[in-house]
Amino acid sequence: MKKAIAWLVEGGQRPQRLPPGTIDLEQRLEDWVEADIGIVAEEVMLIGRQVPTSYGTVIDLLGIDADGNLVVIELKRDQTLRETVAQGIEYAAWVSKCLYDDVCAIAAKQHGTLEKFAAAFEQRFGHALLDTLNDGQRILLVAPEITDSTAAVIEYLSETFHLPINAVSFDVFALDGRQIVVRHFIREESVVEPPPGKKQKSRTLEQFVSAAHENGVGELVEHILSMRDLLPSVERYWQSFALKTRTPDRQRSLAAFTVYPTAETNQGSVDVLMDPGNLTALYGAPLEHCTGFVKEIQSLGSPRRGWAGWLGTAFTTIEQVKEFDRRFRAFAA
Repeated sequence: MKKAIAWLVEGGQRPQRLPPGTIDLEQRLEDWVEADIGIVAEEVMLIGRQVPTSYGTVIDLLGIDADGNLVVIELKRDQTLRETVAQGIEYAAWVSKCLYDDVCAIAAKQHGTLEKFAAAFEQRFGHALLDTLNDGQRILLVAPEITDSTAAVIEYLSETFHLPINAVSFDVFALDGRQIVVRHFIREESVVEPPPGKKQKSRTLEQFVSAAHENGVGELVEHILSMRDLLPSVERYWQSFALKTRTPDRQRSLAAFTVYPTAETNQGSVDVLMDPGNLTALYGAPLEHCTGFVKEIQSLGSPRRGWAGWLGTAFTTIEQVKEFDRRFRAFAA
């Protein structure tokens, strides 16, 4: 890409051409973007830094926009621009598989709690956290300089395959001991839109029960829902629902566990995931005690891998669920 040229014009004086700045952009960019994501992405809120993927790699920065779409922000560091483009696409592919709960878990880690994330989202965008997140994804590559060949690749991917990808680079100018930074996008941000989402909105409880019966675990899910006498609040997503209650100070409503009952996620079983940290906040027991309890529940069925501190187990029989119910009530008493 062509470099920008800048002039300083003061009063009626002759324009003064500004010399290039001399700072290590590649070293400084990450600090700048983390301090103010608006430097590279308008109308985006940061929800994750150094987010680990199941591929054994790490996403530099992850953002969310007002529509709940995710923005993968990849910084060029110690790699070629071609590698950065490929890595951005790989990360977007991984992000596209993240469920609502996965996104919330990533954001809760960044903001402290799910409630703080929801409050920050509302403050940033002027409306409450949406029932559906991650309907679409887009990729933003950040580098001190974008080569013409890389710009051509980004244009090709965007125009031919409608891949929502863009890149931003910077020019730096010196002025009286200060540095002036000028930003360039390969494509106008207004035309880089995620494709229409294919994900569904949250299911009703009746739909969950129906889907669970189709999955062969309807009786198990109906029994779990009978625990609403203990956990009266239900938060519904598309592939899962959470049974929640308030903390003793009544300030927060937290999920005691989240249930995945459909064949889309677990064929022939219902998965129950718990966060020991939530149980500590809800019932006042030490974290190590809550962790031990969750692992005890895992032993009732088949342990499942959770996310961001959550631990899960798969139940396949009504006897397992009834024993889970009995032990959970004893724990919560």
